[in-house]
Amino acid sequence: MRGSSVLIVIQNMSFTFDTRMQNVVRTLVAHGHRVRVICPRYRGDPLRAERFGAEVHYYPVRFASGGVRAQLWEYATALASIAALMARLQAQERIAVIHLCNPPDILFPIALPFKALGARVIFDMHDLCPELGAARFGGRSWLRAVLHACEWASIRVADHVLAASPSGVARALARGRKPDEVTLVRNGLAAPLAPGAAAPPPRGRRTRIGYVGNINPQDGVAMLVEAAAHMVHVLGRDDVEVLCVGDGSALSAVRRLASDRRLGDSFVFTGRLPHDKAMALLADCDVCALPDGKNPFTDTCVMVKALEYAALGKAFACFDLRETRAVCAGAALVADGESPAALARALLALVDDPELRREREQAARALAPSLLWAASEPALLAAYARLAP
Repeated sequence: MRGSSVLIVIQNMSFTFDTRMQNVVRTLVAHGHRVRVICPRYRGDPLRAERFGAEVHYYPVRFASGGVRAQLWEYATALASIAALMARLQAQERIAVIHLCNPPDILFPIALPFKALGARVIFDMHDLCPELGAARFGGRSWLRAVLHACEWASIRVADHVLAASPSGVARALARGRKPDEVTLVRNGLAAPLAPGAAAPPPRGRRTRIGYVGNINPQDGVAMLVEAAAHMVHVLGRDDVEVLCVGDGSALSAVRRLASDRRLGDSFVFTGRLPHDKAMALLADCDVCALPDGKNPFTDTCVMVKALEYAALGKAFACFDLRETRAVCAGAALVADGESPAALARALLALVDDPELRREREQAARALAPSLLWAASEPALLAAYARLAP
């Protein structure tokens, strides 16, 4: 379907910071597609912009920081804004392909009218949302049933499913899709990352542990705060500090936790930063942390931050996550349990043992070429080629 009008719809993240979808847009534009994007507006985003050759439309949204009710209100207002933008864009130019991104699995209803008019639908399954919902809100039976129903509908409405992990491929096949209707398109980095490319900031004698990514309830940053408190107050390690780059619905709660644990300047929050600045800070860290706890959600996906750590040649500590170990084998040191103390021990093992750290860094550098988006690009193009006009 070369030369098609493609509309990409994102609900959970601004396109400004969505590295996967930036890669998708670059690829589609480079191969002749006309791409428009609808996404939520973060602070500093314009209402409309040209990015990577695509026309990006931002809609205002207030992300929920509370429970299920707040989340449902966020989704309802987002769907209304997205539907209005889609109708306006359809009036300007007929949409040939609608590319829906999860999480969440709620976008399928707004695609139905356009599918009736002849548009083809791609469902880009970044995460398994029933598992993500359980990790964030607990295993309530009614919520689990709703999430599974939304996932089923999203997969069935689509003409083709893209999955970011083998677990996503298996889920789509289990939902009744045929193998030629599902494509594995892994996350990847747009270009190699250069360790130490930026001049390091003054940092005294402390060893720096880096974290970059979202700060939502399921991302484990509270666990990292507790691990830092264990290092500082239980083990007496005043020679280490944690640099936390990112933002999300749990940022305020995690900041309060760090204050309650009396971490002071041992735990530094930078907020969300442009990707190049975040990577420059991360390149200056000695080791990195991936504190996501082990559960059915984190076991089935590889977080982009893990790819970025490895691409920067950084050793990092994590819990025993199946997909992370499979993709980042050798770069990660797996904690000997799932607790703040276990994460602290793994991080300090990398800090205190230069030889162990060098081994993990060498493994990370060896992985770097396989983590680039170029390895995933052919699969994306093949999926688009399968869509009949």
